[in-house]
Amino acid sequence: MAPMATFQPAWRGLTARFRPSQPNCALPDTRLPLPAAMAMDAGALAALCKQHRLYQTPALNDRLYANFRGFTAIGALEQYTGLRALFLEGNALESVAGLPPLPELRCL
Repeated sequence: MAPMATFQPAWRGLTARFRPSQPNCALPDTRLPLPAAMAMDAGALAALCKQHRLYQTPALNDRLYANFRGFTAIGALEQYTGLRALFLEGNALESVAGLPPLPELRCL
């Protein structure tokens, strides 16, 4: 009967350059920092309208796509009186306290 082979780690044949120096060493944190929260102001809303090819006059827009932008508070929507749909999903909103009275709003 042949003797059983002993277990060897996979890195056994590698040079010391590629072998971990310590078995349980911590790797450096390479995660990117989180971006700063974006403020919902008139300039940001105008940029959203331009990006989605909506009207540049705020009162003429009937929908506004402000989803997945990182907004933390609602603001600067006073001029958007004709909004019927406001898409805000995927933001870090805690409340809808900054939402002005929008008489045409049907979908939030």
